[in-house]
Amino acid sequence: MKLNEVIPGNKKEWSILILLVIGIQLLGIIWTPFTVTQVNSWYETLEKPVFNPPGWIFGPVWTILYFIIALVAFYIYKNKTDSKTKYLFNTQLLLNFLWTPFFFIAHQIELALVIIIALLSTIIAIQIKLFQKTKVLASLWFLYLLWVLFATLLNTSILILN
Repeated sequence: MKLNEVIPGNKKEWSILILLVIGIQLLGIIWTPFTVTQVNSWYETLEKPVFNPPGWIFGPVWTILYFIIALVAFYIYKNKTDSKTKYLFNTQLLLNFLWTPFFFIAHQIELALVIIIALLSTIIAIQIKLFQKTKVLASLWFLYLLWVLFATLLNTSILILN
């Protein structure tokens, strides 16, 4: 992998990267007003596993993960990757976006679990593709994979306990 595959080389590319970072961060926070009210009411009533993290950790973690997602989106754009990779990336973005309203707003823990398992599957497929092309982004993407794996375990545990 060459550094210019992941670093913007001109003003246009910097603009695209900045727009991707802002756009993906906005997608990530769009559900926040709805989620906050549910965390403070419905979610608090649920039985949770002992490894349930404190609420304050989710904001910083997702901010970093959405930045990583934006970097991978830029890499896909800049390197004109194959249509399967683009499809996988867009699918994971959609599944990521859908999980929150199904879990927190509709209280559909089981359906949210189906969504997050599908999300995890697409993340793994992208991980494999990235590892073949760019170890740097594959390493960063692996953090996303680990977090969603943990979230899947958490979703599963909440379903079992409730």
